[in-house]
Amino acid sequence: MKKLFCLSLCIIMSMLLMSSAFADDISAVSGTAALNSVVVGEPETVKTLIDEDVECDIIVSGSAVKLSDEEYEISGGRASQPDLMVTAINSVGTYPFEALGDAKIEVKISNRGTAAANKFYFGIYVDNVSVGKGYISSLAAGYAYSAEITLSNIKEGSHAIKVDADADNSVAESNEGDNTMTKSFTWKGTPDLAAEITGGPANNSNVDGESSFQFKFYVKNVGNGGASKISVAITVGDSYLTTSIDSTLPAKSETYLPVTVTFYGYGKNNVELKVNRDKTIAESNYGNNTATKTYNVVYCTHFLGHNKFSAAGAKNIKFFVTASAKEYFPDIDYDRFSEWNNVTNNVIIKRVNTESDADFYVEGANLRDQSTLGVTVADKRTIQLNIQQGSLIDEPIEYKNRTYLHEMGHALGLGHPRSEESEPSCGYAALMCQTWDSEHIAFEPSSHDKYNLLKLYE
Repeated sequence: MKKLFCLSLCIIMSMLLMSSAFADDISAVSGTAALNSVVVGEPETVKTLIDEDVECDIIVSGSAVKLSDEEYEISGGRASQPDLMVTAINSVGTYPFEALGDAKIEVKISNRGTAAANKFYFGIYVDNVSVGKGYISSLAAGYAYSAEITLSNIKEGSHAIKVDADADNSVAESNEGDNTMTKSFTWKGTPDLAAEITGGPANNSNVDGESSFQFKFYVKNVGNGGASKISVAITVGDSYLTTSIDSTLPAKSETYLPVTVTFYGYGKNNVELKVNRDKTIAESNYGNNTATKTYNVVYCTHFLGHNKFSAAGAKNIKFFVTASAKEYFPDIDYDRFSEWNNVTNNVIIKRVNTESDADFYVEGANLRDQSTLGVTVADKRTIQLNIQQGSLIDEPIEYKNRTYLHEMGHALGLGHPRSEESEPSCGYAALMCQTWDSEHIAFEPSSHDKYNLLKLYE
């Protein structure tokens, strides 16, 4: 039978054995898109962190005292034999006991017979599981033996402590039916919830945008009391996922959520796990409730190079919408230039009403090639939108706005991710993709576009 507990008498011989048992992965199920197309699995079955198969030696060190007349009362005609009884089981010191700590219990074994009992063992049981024996070389008639027992590694809850005065039934007694006593005691525990993130790339490394990785978000209870209804929050960048572990997480145990995370956005992204985030569970320590890993989300870069504004000038780029642009393209939302702002503090664009104050211009122009919706003339700092019939002027408004923003990206120095159909695509959706690349075009600056601007002007 497994020895679930350790004990010692006066000298503690127990040792708490800890092992981190990693759970096997389970099949993931589709989850919410709160974490950018995340796949979230159900919490894995709880794995214990404590080795319950612990055995301990015990050493008895006690003393015998004479029983009082009231305690030692012999009726006439009793044979000359010992009669061993457990006459007391009491707590010592602070009570209720602390779960998984040392609990001291005083045991009193009396000999109410008429002869001495020699060379016998008394047994200790916790919830009817034997945890050890104590040896008594001799106990005279009319005397009691008192011993202090230390029980270790007992989990929270109520547990029955039984003492058998003659555990091996080696003593011939006048009464064999009064050898045992059982008494219940309470162990109280306090949880200590800890967060840990494993899997995924190495901390502080670069990850490609829109790439996916498998993480394991561990919720551990390193305290000595169980916890249930544990709130869990997982964040990736600005995305947020909340869940809870409703079943009880016992002391010294753990569970985990398998999560597949896809990294969108650009730049620094934190992956964070926080347990007991609302502090509804009283803990012995709140300092280990959060775990974080940090990544830098990167993309391929495509620059024109020759068309970059100076570092100083890029913080105050002024553009002017000419009369020809307003005449031929009155429906373009020219204020959407602001979508290129707030990407980096090093690039700030504003619209001016005086042409002489402008750093570049937006105008309507009759371009020779009907398939060209717009161009950026770098040396003249001019964006030209094609007014030729069958070109941009006849496109839907969303393509007019897209072309305007696309050419503004060129004016800032950004290039095409893919210039020819024969070239391999980098795979990212981008405003800076050409219109013919219909699989990858975006109608506003994407994470790929913004990353390029950030890197160009860093």
